[in-house]
Amino acid sequence: MRNKLFIVLLIFVFLFIIACGENESDNKIKEIKVIESSIPTTVYTDNIDSIFSQIKIEIIDEKGNKEEKNLEKSMIGEDEINLLKEVGVHEITVMFEGKTTKLKITVAEKEFNGYTVKVVYPNGEAVNGKVSVQWCTGNNCFLPVTVNEQGIAKNNLKDGEYYIHIDNIPEGYTYDPNAYTSDTNNKNVVITLLKLSEITNGDGTDTNPFAVTEGVYNVEYTEATTKGMKYFTFTPSESGKYNLRSISMDKLALNLIDPYIGFLGTSNDMNNIDISGNVEDDINFNFEFEAEANVTYTFILFVSNEAKFPAGFEFIVSKK
Repeated sequence: MRNKLFIVLLIFVFLFIIACGENESDNKIKEIKVIESSIPTTVYTDNIDSIFSQIKIEIIDEKGNKEEKNLEKSMIGEDEINLLKEVGVHEITVMFEGKTTKLKITVAEKEFNGYTVKVVYPNGEAVNGKVSVQWCTGNNCFLPVTVNEQGIAKNNLKDGEYYIHIDNIPEGYTYDPNAYTSDTNNKNVVITLLKLSEITNGDGTDTNPFAVTEGVYNVEYTEATTKGMKYFTFTPSESGKYNLRSISMDKLALNLIDPYIGFLGTSNDMNNIDISGNVEDDINFNFEFEAEANVTYTFILFVSNEAKFPAGFEFIVSKK
């Protein structure tokens, strides 16, 4: 009899333990909250991961029990993780076991006292990817720095005067490599890319010259001097003063190219060619002329020094 009673008691205790366990497992999360006092006033783009050791989440179950957890990356969607890389005030959704809550966080660019270059497209949109920036002074260039997702490259250089080159430019674009310098009073520079125009008519000969309009063009050569010269025509739609200028790199170029212009105007008589656009002590040409609407003007371009071939340079046709 005693044995039977003992067995019954054991079964009762076992069932009680199971029931308690089931009740415990049924105690689900009711809500989650961000502990406001744990949110930093500002986080910086260069240290955004710090929020995961600072911000705490309060987890409340259906019985009112509370537990604190650190914010984890797995609680935030990938798109919002990427959003935290951008400067601004962002509202982020935090998710944990089917429950969600909102978190507002301010992301700022940490103050930087060095030198910066931002590379942008003609419409002002930031260029990112593999574009690199190089600061140079005298005969020395520092190691290139790749731009970030905001198109910005940073360098902690000593105060001084620098000229700036960029590389790995997106296809279809170029820039003026001689236009951008930086110094102690001008540490933050914006470089605007130039959209290249395509030459669709002509072959560069005197009988079938390349036809260009206002724009930026690249031209390639396989020979120097007049042996490799190419002919161009320009027919403006409006009367006015126009400018033809080249933008070949003039400092520390790996392949120094010296563009040369001869302006023939409305005649193909080489005896009357105007070479005044070739500036002394400057490898680039810069020529201005008055033009009438719908009148065709001819000019020739060639590489005047013994550069390494093939060699190319860009030139700009613009209205003053």
